[in-house]
Amino acid sequence: MASVRQAPDVRTDAVAAAAAKLAAGTLNTPQAAADAAKGFIESGDANPSH
Repeated sequence: MASVRQAPDVRTDAVAAAAAKLAAGTLNTPQAAADAAKGFIESGDANPSH
């Protein structure tokens, strides 16, 4: 239960923006995939020890 309390609030504006980009196809590009992977790695979320 503690992990739920620590989870960030959902940013509905960010979700709506991402949904619009998905619908427009702008996230379905090699550059978008590379940017997402880079952000994931740099965030530290890719570290399996977490």
